Amino acid sequence: MSDSTASLKTADGSNVGPVIMAAVLSAVLTAGTLFVASPYLAPQQSSVPFVVIDSGKLVTASMNDLRGKGLDESAARDAAIRFADQLKTATQRYVDAGYVVVHRTAVLGYAPQLEITQLVADELGLNLE
Repeated sequence: MSDSTASLKTADGSNVGPVIMAAVLSAVLTAGTLFVASPYLAPQQSSVPFVVIDSGKLVTASMNDLRGKGLDESAARDAAIRFADQLKTATQRYVDAGYVVVHRTAVLGYAPQLEITQLVADELGLNLE
């Protein structure tokens, strides 16, 4: 178990970190807002504007925010679902503006100005540390 999930305990001492992580990742991955560019897309064909996001950093920041709040399993699941909905809304703004939102692990390199992780973290009130 990672350090980020180890200290998410309920009042009775049970660990809800894995529950939060599973719920958040499941919701994020099924939300349909993080699109991955094809690795076979030639540079001359790339006329679609895109931005890059690191949802892993956002999930970690969200879990750090929940740490020590004494949430039971149900409250932790609800918090994870709220986070996923907020992340979907934040990234959907870029999609609605005509951008493809690409997870940073799907690209080998990109210009720093294409990174929106900090902007989304600010919108969600998260500290990326």
